[in-house]
Amino acid sequence: MKHIINPAVYLFVVAAVATLLLAVVHGITLEPIQNQVKQTQERVMNDVLPQADEFQEMQVEVSGSIVTVYEGTDRGERVGFIVSLAPMGYAGPIEMMVGISSKDNKVMGMRIVRHSETPGFGANATRENFYSKFDDLPIAELKVVSHGAGEGQIDSIAASTITTVAIVEDGFNSAIEWYKGGGF
Repeated sequence: MKHIINPAVYLFVVAAVATLLLAVVHGITLEPIQNQVKQTQERVMNDVLPQADEFQEMQVEVSGSIVTVYEGTDRGERVGFIVSLAPMGYAGPIEMMVGISSKDNKVMGMRIVRHSETPGFGANATRENFYSKFDDLPIAELKVVSHGAGEGQIDSIAASTITTVAIVEDGFNSAIEWYKGGGF
């Protein structure tokens, strides 16, 4: 009986110590991680709606892949909106933001905040040569094409059609639809 109880007690003690250590490490790292996430979000917001100096989360009805909407202001005057979205990509949700200028009535930019797409394939959506295609666009939905994109179209990232469709048709187009629908 002793040969069963002793290993069980040791296992319990090891598990309890490991759990305690994990809780302590979590407590120590939680605030720095939250601060880093907030800084990244603020940087991305400034990238997609550069004319705004302040962002305030709005209470709007969200649908589809829209997570939340922020109003961007410059010296208290509304200059546009940032639509935060999370369409489902190949490997999970793709957290992204689309900046829409209500002053210029155009899309200012789109950036990926966080993703779990395949490195070298879908992860290429975070590269400037892809996301810069969304800078200074008219307020219109886009369509994904395999190559030779024209007006109103975006070339698919090579071997990453699911990721591209998620970003463009499930994400970007949802932001455009929200804005056109006057959801604000």
